[in-house]
Amino acid sequence: MCGFLERETANLLDSRPKVAISEGGVMSFWSALFGRREAAATAKVSDPVEYKGFIICAAPYKNNGGYQTAGTIERDVGGVRKQHRFIRADSYASYDDAVSFTLNKARQIVDLQGERMFNE
Repeated sequence: MCGFLERETANLLDSRPKVAISEGGVMSFWSALFGRREAAATAKVSDPVEYKGFIICAAPYKNNGGYQTAGTIERDVGGVRKQHRFIRADSYASYDDAVSFTLNKARQIVDLQGERMFNE
């Protein structure tokens, strides 16, 4: 029985995809193992929208075939520009729908939290 398990384990190990660690080193290994994800830096940022003295920018980014809700809320507080970044689980098929929802979500955050969102 143990010989059977050893053979089956060896067969399973032999059938796994091979990942070579080359010049890229360990990070290449992890990237190959788990795949690369699109960076949030590829997000298109919408035109800024002013709401109750806050500046809102929607920046939905492509994720799993849809656009992930994300954006920033900014305001000058005591002469210093403060920024609150947010990402929500909501995802939309079109960029325009994602921007619209992101702006509405940001307005809701402003209404609920106001300047408290900048407290550390």
